[in-house]
Amino acid sequence: MVDNIIDIVRSNIIDNSLISKGDKIVVAVSGGPDSMCLLDTLYKLKDELDIKLEVAHVNHGIRKESDDEKIYVEKYCNDRNIPFHYLKVNVPTLSKEKKMSEETCGREIRYEFFEKVRKETNSNYIAVAHNLNDNVETIILNEIRGCGLKGLTGMDFKFNYIIRPLLTIEKKDIIVYNNELGLNPCMDKTNEEEIYLRNKIRLTLIPYLQELNPNFVANISRM
Repeated sequence: MVDNIIDIVRSNIIDNSLISKGDKIVVAVSGGPDSMCLLDTLYKLKDELDIKLEVAHVNHGIRKESDDEKIYVEKYCNDRNIPFHYLKVNVPTLSKEKKMSEETCGREIRYEFFEKVRKETNSNYIAVAHNLNDNVETIILNEIRGCGLKGLTGMDFKFNYIIRPLLTIEKKDIIVYNNELGLNPCMDKTNEEEIYLRNKIRLTLIPYLQELNPNFVANISRM
């Protein structure tokens, strides 16, 4: 599975012109399975693609495990001489001040920080770890909220400075990649709580639809 995932990431990058020779990439890394798969595959491909990596990690100040996640990601980077950039904020407090949900506030802060790191390091792009399942969740979420045809197309491989090299890879394969390499990624328990609409789609709706058709995720992607 490891070689297969690396081949897919390489193809996604080349076929969609995500990265050019000599580019510097800011990799957004939470320490979870998706972002560790992204970081590890890009690290393994960096010499072949002739790219340089910078890692950006945000501690949202929501979970007690966040400090351990920072240590985990930083160690991975230090062991491989990858520059590590860190931001710690108090999202619960900031979300109340801005009168927005913690989810929306956290996302806003993350992307502002990623863009700040991109500019300060003269990097070309920000790589995020959205995968095939994330894309299907987004399509369903857009449909629930009401959208036009653009909403049904889901995420793009590249949007402005954002690139998504994992976009065609299923979550289950990402988990296998982490297990085979013994990466032992951090697990965010809030992803298993139905406290956000996206989580309800991931945990309840999509599994039910997969009971009706095991190929549901792939079918939505083809659509």
